[in-house]
Amino acid sequence: MAVTSTDYTDTYKHGSAASTTPKIDIEEYERLKRYDTRQALYPHELSDELKAELEKGYQGEATPELDHLLD
Repeated sequence: MAVTSTDYTDTYKHGSAASTTPKIDIEEYERLKRYDTRQALYPHELSDELKAELEKGYQGEATPELDHLLD
């Protein structure tokens, strides 16, 4: 699917960044939607193994070079 400049709306006329997203046809949307396997789970739906990992609280390696972004 080719996206041309006419597929975008003018942000200044419509006032939101969401209006600048390209338009896709319904078949392409459905094809992409099939690949979206995200799920929303309640804590009680998680396995005991996943609950134990969450209780550890590990968030990955420290990245002090990015700390300035939190200021």
